[in-house]
Amino acid sequence: MPNHNDQIECLTSSSSSSLMSDIHKNKNSTINHKNRIKNTNGLKRGNSGDSSIITNDNNGRSKIPVYNGNNHSDMATNSRNCTNVLAINNLFGWNIGYHHHHHHYQHHQQSQRLITNLNNLRIMDLPEHVRIHQNLHNRLNHPQRHYCQQQQQQAVRYCQHKYRPKEFVRSLPSTPGSSTPKVTPEDESTNSIMSSSTTTAATTSTMMTNTSKNSSRKKRMTNFEEYLPLCEMQKGLQKGEIVEGILRINQRNYNDAYISAPDEGLDIYIKGLIYRNKALNGDLVAVKFLNETEWKISYTAINANWEEWKDDFTRLIEANDDEIDLNKLKLNSKDMGLISMGSKSTSSPVTIETSKQLLMDEFENLPLQIFTLKISDLKKQIPYWSRFIQRTAKVVGIVKQNHPRMFAGSLKFEENNENNKNANQKKKMENDNKYVKFTSCDIRNPQIIIPMQTLPEIIQKDYWKYKNHLFLAEITDWKSDSLYPLGKIIKNFGEMGDVDVETEIMLISLSINKDDFPEEALAEYQDKFPDKDWLIPEGEINQRKDLRKECIFTIDPETARDLDDAISYRQLSDDRFEIGIHIADVSYFIKENTLLDRIASDRATSVYLVSKVIPMLPHIFCQDLCSLNPGHDKLTFSAIITVNGDGEVVDRWFGRTVINSCCKLTYEFAQKLIECDDDSQLDQSIFPHIHDEWSLSDIWQRVRRLQTIAKTLRKKRQENGSIRLDKTKVTFLLNEEGMPLALSKYQLRESNWLIEELMLIANKCVAEFLYDKFAPEGRAFLRWHPPLDKFLLREFLKSIKGICPIEFKSECSRSMVESLEKLAAIDSNFCRMSTMFLIKAMKLAMYICVSDQDNPLSYRHFALNFSKYTHFTSPIRRYADIMVHRLLSMALGYESSICSKTNEELKKIAENCNTKKYNAMLASEKSTEIYLKAYISKIGSLTSKAIVFQVYDHSFDVLTLTFDTINRIYLDQLYIDDYEFIRDNSKRELKLKWKSVETQSTPDTDSENLTDSSSNLIQTIESFIVLDIEMVVTDKFELKVIIAHPSGKFIYNSK
Repeated sequence: MPNHNDQIECLTSSSSSSLMSDIHKNKNSTINHKNRIKNTNGLKRGNSGDSSIITNDNNGRSKIPVYNGNNHSDMATNSRNCTNVLAINNLFGWNIGYHHHHHHYQHHQQSQRLITNLNNLRIMDLPEHVRIHQNLHNRLNHPQRHYCQQQQQQAVRYCQHKYRPKEFVRSLPSTPGSSTPKVTPEDESTNSIMSSSTTTAATTSTMMTNTSKNSSRKKRMTNFEEYLPLCEMQKGLQKGEIVEGILRINQRNYNDAYISAPDEGLDIYIKGLIYRNKALNGDLVAVKFLNETEWKISYTAINANWEEWKDDFTRLIEANDDEIDLNKLKLNSKDMGLISMGSKSTSSPVTIETSKQLLMDEFENLPLQIFTLKISDLKKQIPYWSRFIQRTAKVVGIVKQNHPRMFAGSLKFEENNENNKNANQKKKMENDNKYVKFTSCDIRNPQIIIPMQTLPEIIQKDYWKYKNHLFLAEITDWKSDSLYPLGKIIKNFGEMGDVDVETEIMLISLSINKDDFPEEALAEYQDKFPDKDWLIPEGEINQRKDLRKECIFTIDPETARDLDDAISYRQLSDDRFEIGIHIADVSYFIKENTLLDRIASDRATSVYLVSKVIPMLPHIFCQDLCSLNPGHDKLTFSAIITVNGDGEVVDRWFGRTVINSCCKLTYEFAQKLIECDDDSQLDQSIFPHIHDEWSLSDIWQRVRRLQTIAKTLRKKRQENGSIRLDKTKVTFLLNEEGMPLALSKYQLRESNWLIEELMLIANKCVAEFLYDKFAPEGRAFLRWHPPLDKFLLREFLKSIKGICPIEFKSECSRSMVESLEKLAAIDSNFCRMSTMFLIKAMKLAMYICVSDQDNPLSYRHFALNFSKYTHFTSPIRRYADIMVHRLLSMALGYESSICSKTNEELKKIAENCNTKKYNAMLASEKSTEIYLKAYISKIGSLTSKAIVFQVYDHSFDVLTLTFDTINRIYLDQLYIDDYEFIRDNSKRELKLKWKSVETQSTPDTDSENLTDSSSNLIQTIESFIVLDIEMVVTDKFELKVIIAHPSGKFIYNSK
């Protein structure tokens, strides 16, 4: 079941004979797409772009292997994990014959071979895995390799224009919500403030429609660089010139990508498609730093930390007498996003003075002279320079292809006149030079070029029927001289808008495994646990503390089937109370390093969707063997904590136990018990069955006393600075077909708070115990929540300056809680907006492996204000909790307990848990969004009150009060003649000039004529104003939101 306290977290060379021997031995082998060796007849070249070498290092070192020129077969088979890949992209896909002595090139249209006289081998005729090693041998050991590489590159450029496939230029988003075509690094902006300030909504629109400019871009070719040889990568890693990291592509701007800096500095920035070098989102990549002249200073970071850093910067400013040259000033991506949203207004000219004023307005803490400082000087003078200098890099190798190279999307066919539709139906498109482009549902994926003749025949005949269908496509090849990869269609999901189709695509995009568990994984446990009626061996019971005679019960959501926690209460004295938190002992059933354990480790978490759950463990474990179902003996791991009347922990005990829950309460039933002052007034007939000798009165008494303790714990936690920020959760009533009939807000009750507090105190106590036991060896598995994002917090405080009804204090978490409480009493809508701003500023909590040498602030939980925290209470649905159970068993000295993971291995587990937990959270949110759109589509439209959240130069965000969701409204969708974006210091606003509707007839008006005076057609959009909005769903299953016309009607722009 979902954890009760999740909501509180905000969120060197070889001889030629050896090589020839390998060739003869392996002439009938090739590597398939999953990097497994298999026999094959009739060798054919596969992907001409990337070949692969499998590498792996489970000790936390670089996964890039060192090649010494021999033992080729071992290089292809020595990996435990056959998915760890370093692509070596040096086999060109062009018809080129290379003759070294004559220095000329000849085109061979009859063959697809690259021939070199360096070793007199026709590489294209070799088995694929031998080609890889031979190619490496040439590149690493031949003294003329650099010259040859240069000549090969010239050859490719020579025949680019004649042989390149038809390409498609994609519009890429720039500032939030905009689209600007960007193809090569040279095409991209220099991030100069003088150029950025002129990019307004109007000019952006012009750029999008400038066909002559797009045409010139199509003619300009760009080559991806070859990946570096392995030895050069290892040298670069040792020198610190190359680093590894997971590639993250901006969801709103396809042009921006990052990897985390190994020194905990600012993320390393990778600009544009070319510098990403065919790497996709999620890949583990090796990147090489660009020259320092390409690095950027983050003035946002300096501004946010000015009070802490100003002495160091002031000293440098005083020693510097350079003049400000705004034409040479370069900003990083985040700073550019702030400055590029216009000058004082979209109609005002951009001058030196207005540009300087923009800098001063946006970075109000910084003196203007700070923009004269050079990166080289800052690196020499300030030791913490990596915290405000953003290094830029380019991908020089893919270490591991985490991205599956498959994703969902739609086909973009050429538009045809309606009159020609029948002719198109009868005529099959047989032109092999025709291509169709495939656009992913996820903007982070590249467009794919698909040859028309590879499409199924039915689609080629009646392709117009499939314009609103969603497909699964796979990248089959990506040539170094093509901006976009080639691919093929694998599956037709169906039409857009189908809930099941949209859900399946969402799960694929988030790499969530929904497949059934393999039979071999279950077979490992078949003998020991044959079925759900398995009984606990007496020998196991004798080794545990027997709590079967205690009054223990569960409180869960009504639909919960994976019951992983139960609670109990005992009063020891007038001021001593014993709280029992009993957690399913999953580690007893799932043993380390079994196949099922590896599957669970990879899944890392259960995924909760609107209509179903994708479990981390098979149902026999999560719903039967491990689940604490009432009336059955169950194995548990208990935390028995003694507290006093002030909520202070005075004693604690951890150990393996056996329990028998007497009752399964829902939150609703538990709430009835809390609210009832007299147990004689309870109607026992409506409550669930109670097992053994316990009565409803016994449970009522314990629930009430636990509630009193929970309130004390909650109050004490809040007084210590714990902060809780809640978003509205939407629930759906579904029909028999699983379609939404109605929706409602989920109400949290006191019974929810009760369980949350008990789980929190258990997790906290276990974290403290594990730290004491494992921190000396660096294996304390904890949960860290970093402080609020300083930049976003500053933006929030700027946005409410002058309009907030109270003085909003943000010195610490406690002061923010107090401010929110005051706001709630004065203006509930303003409080909701403030809460959403702070939720946005909240960083994600992460699992980490901690040493006692680490800074305590590096693992402190900000939201809870706990010095140490972990997850112990949900092992059925979270793999991190299983790891905590195993470590706890070792710490307690249980002989059967095993946790052989090193600290580096634990770190990798933590990283995977972080990724999978984040994806599971996104899946839950997107599932709710899918069902919400299905519901709106069914009823036609949905109106609501909304508050303006943030204002941009051509759009604005609103907080929908019905669901507490953030939706973006684009000005080009509104029925307006013109608009103006105005920026005044921290304030941003839009002035909309609506069209008159005197003679406009729309479906909303039922042909009525509406009249408006011109004075009423001007509307100002600024933060925190309340608007009426309407939400509709398009035929492409996209949510469209507009605001009401001054007439009160909802009128859509016909463009």
